[in-house]
Amino acid sequence: MKIPHKERLFRRLYGRTALRDHLPLVPRNTVMVIVESFNDYRFLLLEPYEQPGEYAFVTGDCGELPTQETAIAKVRSETGYWCMLPPRKLGPVHEAFFDHARGQNQFSHHLVYFCRLTDDTPLFEEKHRRVWVRKCQVLDKLTVPSHRIAWRALFLKEA
Repeated sequence: MKIPHKERLFRRLYGRTALRDHLPLVPRNTVMVIVESFNDYRFLLLEPYEQPGEYAFVTGDCGELPTQETAIAKVRSETGYWCMLPPRKLGPVHEAFFDHARGQNQFSHHLVYFCRLTDDTPLFEEKHRRVWVRKCQVLDKLTVPSHRIAWRALFLKEA
């Protein structure tokens, strides 16, 4: 698959999620949302209960086209946080990897958003463990390579 020259692509070639040569790439549109707390400059990472030690931003399928509304819906459904400022679009990150849950090579097109909560009180129990970290700790905690790329290239604006 072709992506525009200036957009970032991460291909997993080693480890558990390395691409499988015998399988085709299946495209998937997703949103990735970097969430900041409303009063103390911390950022939200999610740790799935079934995968302890794995930390990622809010991410999920978005159908045909990622939108601001999709980003809001994902934050609400995955975290329980309801009150936030409108998300700001940061840009795309693309990722090719083997998805164990689906049993396929996946070519994810993440549209990355940033949003700030206006209230840190969740309305329901979380689907994943919520981990709040300071800005200087985000890269140390994130374990998903494409999320690290999104943080550095799109949020921090590093080359």
